[in-house]
Amino acid sequence: MANLDDIKALCRGVAEWNSRRRNVLGKPDLSHLELRNAVLREADLQEVDFDGARLSNVDLRGANLTRARLNGVKVSRATFEDATLTGMELKGADFTRACFRGAHFDRSEGLDLKLRHSDLAGARMENCRLRMTHFYNCDLQGLSLIGTKLDRSLAKRVALSPVEMAALSCAGCEVELPNATRPEEWLDWGRFAVAAEDDDFGIIQYQGRAYWIAEGRWDFFVSHASEDKNAVARPLAEALRERQQRVWFDETTIRAGERLDEVIAFGTRSSVFGVIVVSPRFFGRRWTEAELQALEQKRLFLVLHDMDVEALKAVRPTLADRLWLPADMGPQALADALLEAARQPPRQSAEEP
Repeated sequence: MANLDDIKALCRGVAEWNSRRRNVLGKPDLSHLELRNAVLREADLQEVDFDGARLSNVDLRGANLTRARLNGVKVSRATFEDATLTGMELKGADFTRACFRGAHFDRSEGLDLKLRHSDLAGARMENCRLRMTHFYNCDLQGLSLIGTKLDRSLAKRVALSPVEMAALSCAGCEVELPNATRPEEWLDWGRFAVAAEDDDFGIIQYQGRAYWIAEGRWDFFVSHASEDKNAVARPLAEALRERQQRVWFDETTIRAGERLDEVIAFGTRSSVFGVIVVSPRFFGRRWTEAELQALEQKRLFLVLHDMDVEALKAVRPTLADRLWLPADMGPQALADALLEAARQPPRQSAEEP
């Protein structure tokens, strides 16, 4: 059964998880849980026990799953592109619409492994023992099978060259209907991105309870005084959402009965960027000051409303070096400018937009 301490550690995000792996001995247990809608790029998952787990809509690009146990897992809509999958156990594992481009499966073992509607182009599956493996409607072009045994295996409707067909046959795998693939059932992995509503983004379910992965849960946290909600904050939050951004905004995120301090702390910690609607009404209030203090450690953008930059310097000089935008640009232009700024390296000094 899964270890709750391991679940909670993963929920703190990849950076903290990887740091913990460097300092805590043992093999993490994440077995028999459900993980969905999560971005776990470059996670250190060496020797993790995923037996019996279900993974869906997960980004594991560049992750390290060396000697991980994936017996009995069911995986759908997941990318392991460029991942290290050396020495894994894959008995009874079932992958549907998974991407393994450039991944290394070397020295892995499996029995009754299923790979369907998946992309293994350019993957390395060398010195493996994978009995009774079933490839169906997969792209196997460039797949390296040096030293691999595929006894009693079948590849049906797969894309491959004569060289790969010969390699499969030599490994003990029967090939049926070569190159009669059904690409309409494939995902466009070049455009794949984890997308979900806030309530279901980065979630682990185990024994009837839900645990949320904090890292990158929201793109923007919009902080504002209540008096500035209608004029600036709400239209800006809506414009960001129209651009497919996940936005932490109090009236749509906080539910009745929840503790404000806990919800706000989780929101600021889980957001990639902070946006402060700065006005004469913002400073000196409990919640806005708490949000500002938490967000100052992140990429922070200021929207000046009823205030110019000289007034800001007089009230809070420590914010003078942040990128600022005038609220009178309007919500649509503000949203575009924020997205453009978010794509740029951090600026060292304030510049007039």
